[in-house]
Amino acid sequence: MVIVWKDDLTIEQVQTAHKELLDAFKSEKEVILDLSELSDLDLSAMQLILAAQKESEKTGVAFSIQGPIPDFINTVVNYLGITPQFSVIKVSSKKDEVQENQNNKEDSNA
Repeated sequence: MVIVWKDDLTIEQVQTAHKELLDAFKSEKEVILDLSELSDLDLSAMQLILAAQKESEKTGVAFSIQGPIPDFINTVVNYLGITPQFSVIKVSSKKDEVQENQNNKEDSNA
């Protein structure tokens, strides 16, 4: 099952996202979290990602992340020295994606 987080995921929205993840872990063999449409998140969303990792270990359900990883996550993970145990399907940051899009536009204009 692919769960797509869109727009902002902050403390105000995290309860709904938490329920969606728990339901997926109860009924699916694989949970993929797509962050490609996420524009902002706060620490509560980061905690939810780490909780999903623990739920995966507990239930044996595969958990992975796809899409560009927001720079915020990379910054927090590096700052805290956390080594995530979930797999990342596409490793890039939003900054990398913007640069890639600019490069593609320049190539098509040449």
